[in-house]
This record gives sequence, C-alpha cells and structure tokens, in this order.
Amino acid sequence: MKKVFLFSLLFSFVNVTIGQTGRDQKKANIATEEWRYELSCKGTGGSDNSYLIDVVSYLRDDRLAINQSKKNAVHGIIFKGVFGNSVGCQTKPALTKNANLFEEKREYFDAFFADGGTFSKFVILPTGRPDKVDQVTKTEYRVNMTAQVNVIGLREQLETDGIIEKFAQLDKSVSKPRIIIYPSDAWAMNDKGYSKKTDDQNGGFKVTPDYEKAMLDDEFMVANGSLSMLFLKREYPPVDMKAEIDKINEGKLISKFSDDQTQTSFLDQIINVVKPDIKISVYWKVNSKPPNFQLYYQLTAVDSYTGEVVSTAKGYGPESRSALVGELIEQSVNDKMDDFINTFQVYFNKMGEEGRKVQLEISMSEGFAGNLEKEYTIEGESYPLKEIISAWITENAKSEPNAVVTKTKMTLKDIRIPLTKVSKLVKSGKPSAVNAQTFLDDLKKYLKKFEINSTVESRGLGLATLIIGTNPE
Repeated sequence: MKKVFLFSLLFSFVNVTIGQTGRDQKKANIATEEWRYELSCKGTGGSDNSYLIDVVSYLRDDRLAINQSKKNAVHGIIFKGVFGNSVGCQTKPALTKNANLFEEKREYFDAFFADGGTFSKFVILPTGRPDKVDQVTKTEYRVNMTAQVNVIGLREQLETDGIIEKFAQLDKSVSKPRIIIYPSDAWAMNDKGYSKKTDDQNGGFKVTPDYEKAMLDDEFMVANGSLSMLFLKREYPPVDMKAEIDKINEGKLISKFSDDQTQTSFLDQIINVVKPDIKISVYWKVNSKPPNFQLYYQLTAVDSYTGEVVSTAKGYGPESRSALVGELIEQSVNDKMDDFINTFQVYFNKMGEEGRKVQLEISMSEGFAGNLEKEYTIEGESYPLKEIISAWITENAKSEPNAVVTKTKMTLKDIRIPLTKVSKLVKSGKPSAVNAQTFLDDLKKYLKKFEINSTVESRGLGLATLIIGTNPE
C-alpha cells in the first residue's frame, strides 16, 4: 500500500511538472510570436562588429526575460534596426529592408528563433540579469536588459543561408563603378590650409585647394586607408591614390594631361587618367569631449562625369577613448557604409541601362570649307553634315540627340552614351570604359569616310568637343 501511495505521489508530481513546463513553453511561444519589444543603443552602442543595445521586452511572465530578450535583440537587428541616442550612437538600420521577409522565410525563422536555435550563437547578456523589471499591468511586465549582438557574424550567417542579400555586394555579373577617395575642399583648405592661387583666365587669380599636399597629408593617408578597408570588405576597391600620385610625380603620365598644366588641378589630372565613375570626397573633424573623443564625418559621392551628387552619408560617431582617426572613422562610418554604397550602386545600375550622361559639342575650324549645312552623298542621296552627325549619334548613343544647332556649331547637353564598348582590336572581348572623348573619337573615324578631318578635345571625362576641318594628323 505504501508503494502504491509513493508511486501515485511521484506520478502526480511528474504530471504537475510536465504541465507547468508545458504552460511555460506556451507562454514562451506566445512571447516569441508577438515580438513586443523596443531596441535602442546602450551607451556608445558598441563597436562596428558588435552592437551593445538596451532591449525592452513586454512579457506575460518575467521568468521568460533572459531568453526572450536575446531573441528580441537579434530579431530587432534583422528586421527593425536600433534607435540611436543622445550620447553619440547613431540609429542603426535593419539588416533587411524586405518587410515581408519573416513570412516569406517563415520555416527558416521558426527554426532560427526556436529555444536554443541558431540565433543564440550571436547574442550574449553581459550582466546575465535584468537591469529593470516593471509590472505595468496585472498580466504584463516590462523588462530592460542589456544585450550584445555579434552583427557581423549574424549578417554572414543570413547571407550564407541565402536569407538576405549581401549588403553592397552584387552578383558577379553586375558591373560596379570605379571609385576614388579624396579629401574634401573644406578639409583641405579650411582645416589644413592647403590652398594655392591659380589663373582664372580673366586676368586674375582664384584660390583653389592644393590637392597634392592634401592627398599626401599623413592624416588623410590614415583616413583614406581606413575608408578603403571598409570599401574593400564590400568588394569595392578604390583607386590607389598614392600610387597614382607617385606616377605623376615621376612624369610617367605627363603626356596624357592638358598641355596647359596650370589649368588642370592635381585631382583633375588623376581623374583624367584613372577615369573613375564615382569620386568620393571625405570630410572629418575630431571633437574632444574629455575624457572621450567623437568624430563628425561627411561622405559625398559624385558622378565624375557630370558633377552630380549621387549619395551622401554624414553624422557623429560614438564617443571613444581613442583619438586615432583611423579607429574613429571605422567605428563611425561602418554603420552607414552599406546604404551609402547601395545608393550610388543603384545610380550606376541605372546608368548601365540608360547610358552615361555627357555633354558633346561639334564645331568648325577656320580652315573648314563649309559648315554643318554642307551636303555629302550616302548611297546616291545627299544629306547635310548635321543630319549625318545626328544619325550617327542616334545609332550609337543611348538617348535621342536633343541638339542646339547653328550653321557652325552643334551642342548636345545631357546626351547619354554607353558605359563600355568592345574594341575590335581586343581579342578577349573585354570591354573598356567610354567617356565623352572616346565616344567622339569614334565619330571622328566615321567622318573620315567623307574625307572630313577632325580632332577631339577633352575638358574632363564628361565634356568633349569635335573640331571639324583640322589638318590631318
């Protein structure tokens, strides 16, 4: 009888335990399904690899706080982002912009956020206990906990599993713009005093940045190195400015520059040779906030051909005990880098479809016997030169020519030309970049069929003039 009683007691205890465990699990499942939480930076927000965040979870049972806070922290970083604060931590965007991703990948995320699931590899609770617990109603608690999330590892896991696209990394078949990084005019002239007088071609002088000194400045070299590493991580290798400067100073490229060196800035010389699609100016200033330091930064991406601003990023980085510019830039800029790159990549993708915007001019030399009304014969019919040129541009450009035409001049503003072309001389079929000058070089070859000699003069990557009637080269 005693054995029967003990067995019955043990059986009842097991049933109660199982029932309690089942109820707890049900509460945990409900909390996970509801995803009721708020995320904000904790202090300076951590480093570029790991976010330190304050997780506010709303729960029916405060005993669920530890596990659910971990889940909420990871869920928020993936889907919602993290709010900034007033002590230097900037708002951090979510890893995905797809509002429907959770439902689209429901099976994956159900397993990912299950108790003991993959999410737990990327999050820890430094204190191991709630920072604050408030009972807001009879059935609800508000729990504050500090969480540290390995964002780089989390992102790589989701990328590897094919859940999110690689930020700022595209399919290998997608062309990427060629980029260079250079110091902004404000940093070069105002902060460092690197300026010089140049002829304004009107009998006076103007003050312009001394880019050579600015680019060789030790502080810029450090900043450039840190930014370059951030771009390289995203498979956007910038042009090695130091190498290009060395080539110029060695005189290896002098023949490729304008004959009038005084009218071509050092930066323009590099751009004319390197031919970047996007040039990125960088400005930064380190503010002392004892015992910490804080970096203010501005990144501006500009179309090298048109001068149009195509992407910007600016803000304050987190406060740091380090005053080293390289470290401050990495901590400050990393969070904004993906959106910054993606914005100008979208712009570049659009150029690939619609063409690169340039300005072209056709003019007459004094030695040309005729004008744009002069007629030439094609397959037995006569056409004025302006129509022949317009027809060639229509055939080879990506947009219809909207030209302003007189008898001696044709101006085409905002004409769009292909990004690349394949030369018949290149057996591999590898395409090369097309700019305003190379586009008109092909027109120059075409006009030779009509025994018309011409030359092409370039005034930057996006502006060139074809001069008809020059002496044969």
